[in-house]
Amino acid sequence: MFWHKKRIKKVRQDEEADGGVEDEFPSFSWWTPWKKAVLAAAAAACVAGIGLGVRSCASEAKRKAEYNEYVRGVTSEYENYSPPRITAEGCLTPGTEAAVFRDSVVIYNMQSDRSEFTVANGAKNSSVLCIRPVDGGQVVGLESRVRVSGLDYDDLEGLVSYRAGLKLKPGIPDMMPHGFYVGKVIINHTEIPLSYVEKKAAGAREGEHFYIDLARLAEHGILSEGDFDHDLDVRVVSAMWLGEVPDLDGGSVVGVGSYGLLPEDVGEYIKSRRDFPSDHERIKRIVDGYEGKDNVLAKIRYALDFTDRTIDYHLPELNLNPVDVLDDGRGDCDDYADLFVTIMRAFGVPARRVAGNVTDVFGMSIDGVHAWAEVYVPFSDSTSRWVIVEPTWADNSGDPDSYIGFNSPRLMYTVDFNVELDTGMNGEFNLFQVHRWVSRGVGEGSSVGSSGLQSIIEGGGRDEEE
Repeated sequence: MFWHKKRIKKVRQDEEADGGVEDEFPSFSWWTPWKKAVLAAAAAACVAGIGLGVRSCASEAKRKAEYNEYVRGVTSEYENYSPPRITAEGCLTPGTEAAVFRDSVVIYNMQSDRSEFTVANGAKNSSVLCIRPVDGGQVVGLESRVRVSGLDYDDLEGLVSYRAGLKLKPGIPDMMPHGFYVGKVIINHTEIPLSYVEKKAAGAREGEHFYIDLARLAEHGILSEGDFDHDLDVRVVSAMWLGEVPDLDGGSVVGVGSYGLLPEDVGEYIKSRRDFPSDHERIKRIVDGYEGKDNVLAKIRYALDFTDRTIDYHLPELNLNPVDVLDDGRGDCDDYADLFVTIMRAFGVPARRVAGNVTDVFGMSIDGVHAWAEVYVPFSDSTSRWVIVEPTWADNSGDPDSYIGFNSPRLMYTVDFNVELDTGMNGEFNLFQVHRWVSRGVGEGSSVGSSGLQSIIEGGGRDEEE
């Protein structure tokens, strides 16, 4: 406004110098030529932007339509697929063959995740296959086909996505002795040297996995720029050995002081958290009431007994934390497991709640979801491993010790293999995946090393042109 008044004053002074003022307030135009040019340019940019947006939306719609057609084509191959042997619904047992699908796609670095699905015969449960601890002693061959959509060559390395890569993430119950071996990775019909498949140790945020740096493959000429002009077709041939769960020998269990330095992924399960408030004063008093020796098995017995004396089984779920359960005295399997785990952590023993499925008493069909506990137990031979403890079923049992180191055909653990696109700070995304699992029993008490897994891989892979 001040500039405007000064401008009017200057005009009036000029007109007075010319011989007078025609109007008290002379006409003044704000619509200058340079502003007209700016507005015209802005309008043109807006129209161009709208056009670009329309073209972008059309391109994305076309890609999605092509993707959906691809999914229909792949899954149609398995419409009449029937696993030759499943002894419990959705459970992977020796001799089982099954297919697993995940329907998910990355478009323009944005995940468009649809609902997970599988073939109509229900060969998997909860989007993954399952295994019972009693079914250890087998080898599972796994052939995975993965599609990466919307990853351009320029996305491999940059300010937003950093370095793009693939993560191969097996999910195996670590209370079972096991091994995992990647035998072959093929991207767009190019077999990737296994030296580019980096094995990553388990950490606090994720378990042991394998990583393939796509940017490095492009830098070294193994993949070309043209490979990223269309979707990447990735095939992984691998195998896992699932060993038998060893019995818990009470005489070989030692005290908390024998742990030494806990692995990073195990150390997470000793911390006090909202669901497991092991540093709460009332939980500490429970631990202070223990009068036995420093032996983890003895402390498990104490925590199991206290939990079962405190809780009466009750449904529906009350959504109580372990401290509230001490007052209410009622709870379901989650509450049993949570209170037990909280007491064990207060002892300084790593423990965690596990959720899975249980079968009926015959082990033939899924009876429902359930929660139990696992405890990281140290042994006199300087090893430690996770063992199952079942607090809920131990309640009112004549032999609660039988639920320590529990190994029942009713418990079902998930076994999984996932492939993710890692784009650095931009996040990790699941991809469209087809997994074919084929399990083979290897005989009681036997184990399979890397050479054995390699022979299974070499003998079990399909032709890559299928």
